[in-house]
Amino acid sequence: MVLTFDDPLERIAAGCLAYMSLAIESGAGGRFIVQVGTQGEAGGKLVDVYLPHDIQMAAGNGDFRLSAVQVAHDAILGGLVRSIQPVILGRTQPDHVRETLMVPFIGLGVDAERARRVCRMKVPELPISGDSDFWALISE
Repeated sequence: MVLTFDDPLERIAAGCLAYMSLAIESGAGGRFIVQVGTQGEAGGKLVDVYLPHDIQMAAGNGDFRLSAVQVAHDAILGGLVRSIQPVILGRTQPDHVRETLMVPFIGLGVDAERARRVCRMKVPELPISGDSDFWALISE
């Protein structure tokens, strides 16, 4: 799904927005992310392989200015995980996650208007049905 985007920044945003959307729509998935996080097997390849790769590519093309991929990785995931909780608890609107994603993008050097545009993109539809295993998706 995210491979349909040529731009690594758009792939990062699409993956994060899809991940957040699934977590919010699946109350159990959102609670799992908030409680367990994205470490080890819980994160899967999207978090451990593809996200760092796209961060490196975004840095290589000048979108991100960073000293280490891990710094950007932690900033993006930290906001992602933390932004889910207030939404699933009904304390804020679902757009909160988009606003939260913009913060590390801008902090890592993305032009504010571009960050806003990318974070406002339509959430890509994931090729799963309502009774699919959410965790199987993020593991592969």
